[in-house]
Amino acid sequence: MELRHLRYFVAVAEESNFTRASARLRIAQPPLSQQIQALEGELGVRLFNRSSRGVVMTAAGRAFFDEAKATLQCAQQAQVAARLGASGETGTLKLGYTGTASFHAGFRTSLLKFRVRYPGVALVLKEGVTTELVKDVETRAVDLAFIRPGAINFADVDSMQLAVEEMVGVLPSDHPLALHSRIPLRALAKESFLLFPRAAGPGWFDDVTGACKKAGFDPKISHEVPQLYSVGILVAAGMGVSLVPRSIAEQVNVPGVHYVKITKPTPRARLALVTRPNDDSPLVKNFLSMVG
Repeated sequence: MELRHLRYFVAVAEESNFTRASARLRIAQPPLSQQIQALEGELGVRLFNRSSRGVVMTAAGRAFFDEAKATLQCAQQAQVAARLGASGETGTLKLGYTGTASFHAGFRTSLLKFRVRYPGVALVLKEGVTTELVKDVETRAVDLAFIRPGAINFADVDSMQLAVEEMVGVLPSDHPLALHSRIPLRALAKESFLLFPRAAGPGWFDDVTGACKKAGFDPKISHEVPQLYSVGILVAAGMGVSLVPRSIAEQVNVPGVHYVKITKPTPRARLALVTRPNDDSPLVKNFLSMVG
C-alpha cells in the first residue's frame, strides 16, 4: 500500500463519484478505478458499493476513511517538518557562553534577533568558562559558544572575532586612585590583582597580564576568583584590584567599587564565537547570520 492509494481512496470517498475524483486527481478514470480495486484486493474488503448513481462507502470503507485521512495528514506534517528542519526553522540549538561574554551587547542582540526570526527553534543555553566551552564545542555538547579568547589559538575549533573592547580598572571606592577619572595602567603596579584562574579563563587572564607587562610590570595576583561577581565583591572588601571589559563596568554596580578608565595604551578584551570546523548545520548557519 502506498500513499497515493490512500489519496485516491479519499478523493473517491469525498466526491462519491469516480469521474469527479479523477478530475480532482488529474488522472484518467479507468486507472483510478483499477487502483481502487487493487487497494480493495490488498485489504481483502470492499471499500465502496458501486452503482450507476455513484459510489457509497461500505462499513469497511467508513472505518478505513478516518485512518487514511489521518495517515495522509501525518505524511504531510512529516514533509513540512523535514523541510523546516533542513532550513533550520525547527530543532534545538545548544549555545554556550562565558559570564563575561554575556554582558556584551552583541551576545544579547544575537539571541534576540535569532529568537524573533526562528521562533520554532529551542535554544538551550549553558554558561561556563572558556576552556570548558571550547571542549564542549569540540565534543558537540554545545553547537557554538561565546568566549573571551585572549591570545590562545584553539586548534580544533573555528573562531570568529566579534568585538574588541576597552578594559577598565576595578578599584575600592576608598582607594586614592578612585578619585581620578582615568589612570595609567602602571599606576596599579604595586597593587594586588584578582583574576580568574588561567586554566578556566585564559583569555581574560592573558589580556590582563599581557597589558600589565606592556605597562612595565608583572601583576601580583593575590587571589583567583571563580565567578565574575566575586571580583566586585572582593574588590569592595579591599582584597585587591582588577580589570574588566567595559561592558561589565557599564552594567554591574557593586557598592564599594569604583571603575576607572585606563589611559593609552588601553588594555583590550576580545569577544569571539567558536564553532566546529565545516559545521554544515542549518541551525548554526542561521545563528551566525544573526551575529554582527
